[in-house]
Amino acid sequence: MTSAVDGLKQRFMDMSQPDDDGVYRNGATKRKARTELAMQCLTELWNAACKDVSFPVPDSGIGFAAVGSLARGQLGPSSDLDLVIIYEPRTLNDQQLNELANKLWYPLWDSGLD
Repeated sequence: MTSAVDGLKQRFMDMSQPDDDGVYRNGATKRKARTELAMQCLTELWNAACKDVSFPVPDSGIGFAAVGSLARGQLGPSSDLDLVIIYEPRTLNDQQLNELANKLWYPLWDSGLD
């Protein structure tokens, strides 16, 4: 089964190639582009995970957030993705939280992202 993050690591590397003369330029622009791509893919992953679990995920009380270089908009070609699930304790029970987390973490790990 494919996910929104399949091939994302390679896409980061493809966006990070030097110019024809071998010089790396436009670092800030490339970091922004990688960040935007990651956020788009992670939003798609979140939406798919919410649809694929066996319970309704509420619209409030839970969220998927980025920290670190991704949150700062500074994603490098080999950056890891620092992600957290933030939730109010009574929003989901432990089993539901585990099911949702697995729908997020496993595709990320399977894609080769750190």
